[in-house]
Formats: sequence, C-alpha cells, structure tokens
Amino acid sequence: MGPIHLTRFLVPSMIKRGKGHLVLVSSVAGKIPSPAQTVYSASKHAVNGYFHSLRAELADKNIKVTVVCPGPIDTDLKSGTSRAQNLERRLPAYRCAELIIVAATHGLKEAWISYHPILLLLYVAQYLPSVAYAVIDKVGPKRVHSDGQQAYSASLLFRRKKQT
Repeated sequence: MGPIHLTRFLVPSMIKRGKGHLVLVSSVAGKIPSPAQTVYSASKHAVNGYFHSLRAELADKNIKVTVVCPGPIDTDLKSGTSRAQNLERRLPAYRCAELIIVAATHGLKEAWISYHPILLLLYVAQYLPSVAYAVIDKVGPKRVHSDGQQAYSASLLFRRKKQT
C-alpha cells in the first residue's frame, strides 16, 4: 500500500506541473508465479496492475510510469540461509540500481532485471506461457522444499526427489 499512498500524494503536484515520472520498484514475482512466496507474489501482481493502469490514465498528462521488476538481488535483508547459499545467481544491488536508472532515463514502461535462469523464464512466460508454467510447476515443489538453498538455481529442474 505504501507505493499507492505515496503516488496518490505525488500525482496531483505532477499534474499541476504538467509533467512527472513515477518509478516503481516491484519484483519478478509480480510477472511470474514465485513458489514459496505466494502472498508476496500476489501483492506484486496487484501493484504491477495498479501502476500499469495508472500509466494509461496519466498518459495524456505527460506523466510517465516505469515499473521495474528485479529478480533476486544481493542485499543484507536475507535471513534463514548462509551467505554462500543466498548469493547464488543474485544481482549485486549496485548493478540493479544502475539498471533502474537506465530504465527510468530511457522512459521504459517496464524493465526486467535479473540473471538467468529467471530472466529466461520471464521471456518464456511472455511468449510461451504454457511452457513457462510447466517449468514453474516442476520447480515449485522443489523450491518450497529447498529451505532457501539454491532457490533460484536451474539445478532444481534436474534434482531428484528425496526418498522419505
């Protein structure tokens, strides 16, 4: 709700000025399902929908909206796993910040910022959604049970189930 409340505060002054640019940092989880993060993913889908709709509403007022969807980022906000496990395929925070600036400067409507395999999965979901959902359905249960270890690794596709 924070981005929406802040936007409702800022937009009237942008309209009065006759220009503006809103840059929302969302998440890849707002574009594709994110197993083990159901509520987070749902909230990001909602925020993405809100800001994409808002862009259409403000288009004639010279107010741009850029929605940035980063994937796993190397931050100090991680918990529950060791640093070595958590850094697998995570983009450095400084690089993510640089790419957000590039996206905003170029007036992109949406930007996806991630390493593979997440970035590849975004493109597959865009153009071949049934294939992407099949991959997500295969990885999902393994990711839920991975306890945070290599949660973004392509190796989850090929790992065998543990015998119980």
